[in-house]
Amino acid sequence: MPGFIGEIEGVEHAVQISEDIGYPVMIKASASGGGKGIRVAYNRKEVEEGFPAVRAEAKAFGDDRIFIEKFVTARARIEIQGDGPISTATSCISSKRSARSNAAIESHRRGAVAAAR
Repeated sequence: MPGFIGEIEGVEHAVQISEDIGYPVMIKASASGGGKGIRVAYNRKEVEEGFPAVRAEAKAFGDDRIFIEKFVTARARIEIQGDGPISTATSCISSKRSARSNAAIESHRRGAVAAAR
């Protein structure tokens, strides 16, 4: 997965990294979770607006490190992280959410294609 390992110095550095990786990118606070501290940027302007917001949220988590990586819209696998045993129910819920997300993405794509015609 294309991404950046190291300290991101500021907004201009974040833009440079994002352009090197290629849009869309995900800007994520390293200590975030549950969808908090994450922004998806599809262009330079969204990085310029999103990076400071993520940095502020990262500080609230007590760790201001930020990751930038390629945002993948079509999921190929499901990653589950945990400190203890992971139940089958949790895995099934994650699989169903992934399937719904993929269906929503595909529906949005089809709508955009139809609108362009």
